[in-house]
Amino acid sequence: MNSGRRRAVGLALGAAALVAVALGRRTPFLADDVPAYRQKGPAGAPVVVTEYSDFQCPKCALVQPDLKNLLAQYEGRVRLEFRPYPLKSHRWSGDASRAAEAAGLQGRYWEFADQLFAHQKEWADSPDPQPLFKDYAAAVGL
Repeated sequence: MNSGRRRAVGLALGAAALVAVALGRRTPFLADDVPAYRQKGPAGAPVVVTEYSDFQCPKCALVQPDLKNLLAQYEGRVRLEFRPYPLKSHRWSGDASRAAEAAGLQGRYWEFADQLFAHQKEWADSPDPQPLFKDYAAAVGL
């Protein structure tokens, strides 16, 4: 099996595991619909990847480049639906998800999410990440 196929299989297995965990847990971030601002790719794509992710999770941050490559490699054939899944063990993940939602309502969800993942260590270790979230918002034009 080539490395690209192994990576895709690994992503699929990881997504399936997250879905299994999500089914057993109720959270306000799991709605029936995913708003358009949390989707990438064409609506009629034959493959839909649903990502349950925590902005404060280091492993979730590590998979972001692979997801971007997947979307680029299969452009037009894959759609990504992002579902925030803040874990209770991560102190600021709920705040980060709410800040990203606010950015999404202003048309900058993905740009803000990229900032959260890129600067994860900085805000995750902060005693108060709100000023940093405001800086990230300004950096993406909000």
